[in-house]
Amino acid sequence: MKAKKTIALMIAATMLTASMSTALTANAAQAPGASAAAAAALSGEALVYGDFEYKFNNDDTITLTKFIVTGTTFEVPEEIDGKPVVGIGSEAFRDSGVLTIAIPDSITKIGNRAFEGCTGLYEVTLPKDLEFLGCAAFADCTSLEEITIPKTLTKSDVSSSGKGPFTGCEKLQNIDFEEGTTTIANHLFYNCDFIEEIIVPDTVTSVGNHAFGSCGSLKKVVLPASVEKIGNESFENSKKTEIYCYTDSEAHKFADKKELPYVLLDGDTSVIVNGDKLLTDEDTDSEIENTDTEDKQTDTETSDVENSDVENSDVENSDTDSSDTDTPEEPEGTWGDLDDDGAITSGDALTILRASLMYDTLTPEQEAVADVNSDGTVDALDALAVLRASVGFIDYDIIGQKK
Repeated sequence: MKAKKTIALMIAATMLTASMSTALTANAAQAPGASAAAAAALSGEALVYGDFEYKFNNDDTITLTKFIVTGTTFEVPEEIDGKPVVGIGSEAFRDSGVLTIAIPDSITKIGNRAFEGCTGLYEVTLPKDLEFLGCAAFADCTSLEEITIPKTLTKSDVSSSGKGPFTGCEKLQNIDFEEGTTTIANHLFYNCDFIEEIIVPDTVTSVGNHAFGSCGSLKKVVLPASVEKIGNESFENSKKTEIYCYTDSEAHKFADKKELPYVLLDGDTSVIVNGDKLLTDEDTDSEIENTDTEDKQTDTETSDVENSDVENSDVENSDTDSSDTDTPEEPEGTWGDLDDDGAITSGDALTILRASLMYDTLTPEQEAVADVNSDGTVDALDALAVLRASVGFIDYDIIGQKK
């Protein structure tokens, strides 16, 4: 008897399970807007909405995983069947022919390599609620010229091959930050080799690690006094970068500690490297105070010249034949080493710059080794090259070499 009851219960359970499954499938098919998703979920097929494939996240939100049509203009949906679209998945548009794309503010995450290699993409507006930007997300988008970073973006990443979100964007020059931005994310502009200038807004308090690392063309970064934290390697391998900052600010202390060139915006705007100042054109006013001393030196030099006339007269009356045949020897020395102390220093750069501004006159020996870029003129470009050489950045191979 017990065996019969057990068999009967098993048969009843089987029938109940089958009927429930049939009912669920039928309800899913009848639910407005849900039939395709339910059928695909049960069969294991990809979910499709318009131009895109998508997937459900654990919190019942949606991430687009792939575009499935050929086109140049796309509009990412804000929701699908009432569920919010919050992500663009890894490689979703990679190497596609997209030119413009409208991304809704519901998107909080753009995955790794999502738009990598979209060489025609010239216009994109990042969503205002974006929180994460994956490695190489817009890498090699060679037509992209400008971007505005939303204030909500606090995380970004770099690939194992060294690609940050905007690596290889060769036309990207105009970088703006949304008003109220407080954080520059780690790696955000890592290996952006074409950006030349960044102005960080005065609401920013934190600059992430490697945020501007390996930016080979980055010449100027303005950091406000509001910055309280800078990652230890924020400017690692950005060899042309000068930090524009305020006296005793965190950026000033950082540049001093890392021996980076910096300019004090509330100072005399001289470029300072490792505590040594290189005069610029804006320093000329401060030199006026020294004119009295320089005039006295000039008077002394004039007197010496007058006395030398007599000596020159004696020489001219001596053996004129031999003077006609003598050829002056070219001064010897080391390129860039104007004080002949065996080292290339900021003092040598300062000597060249003062001469280019006509404050001082170089001796023939100094002039012979000052034109390090070999353009026939001793000017501020030579001074800058010598200054960079003094901190290890050699722009011209002859610097430090014997003539």
